[in-house]
Amino acid sequence: MKLAFKLGALVLLILSAFIFVVYTMVSKKDDDSKNLPKLSQVAPFQLLDQDAMPFNEEVLKNKVWVVDFIFTRCKGPCPLMTEKMAELQKHFQESENVHFVTITMDADFDSPGVLKKFAEEYGANFSKWHFLTGKSDHIISIARNIFKVPADSDPEMHTTRFVLVDADGFIRSYHDSLDSKSFDSLKKNLELLEKKN
Repeated sequence: MKLAFKLGALVLLILSAFIFVVYTMVSKKDDDSKNLPKLSQVAPFQLLDQDAMPFNEEVLKNKVWVVDFIFTRCKGPCPLMTEKMAELQKHFQESENVHFVTITMDADFDSPGVLKKFAEEYGANFSKWHFLTGKSDHIISIARNIFKVPADSDPEMHTTRFVLVDADGFIRSYHDSLDSKSFDSLKKNLELLEKKN
């Protein structure tokens, strides 16, 4: 009788421990997206997309998105940044709730047509990846005041960081596009926010 009781207690203890471990793992996973701080909310903005159509933040409502700033004549980091964005597009190609936004820092040269041709070279899916242009001073203001990244009238001075925005329009994290660990972290954070959405 005592042996049966001890065995029953042991089984119950093991089962309880197992449930606790599983609960802890699930809870931690559920809480991961909450651990990403809400850094600031994206204010309304309007630009033109690669088809010269008006584009604003409402297009991205209820979407998780990544934004970067490049220019098509860039001989520095821009091609690599765009390759990285293309990699993200491929990784999340099945997800309708993940979008990508590329904003030019050379608006005087990068017309919608120039951006569209550039985007096509990287296999952009325009239903998910939006290439935006507008007036140069307006874009500089958007970069500095909305996305909180460095920007200057000299396009070469653009940021190389990717900005992650959640489905409620809050900036959640910044990632160095040229650093592999930071890029992997962006993928992970995107997945967390996508699942939450």
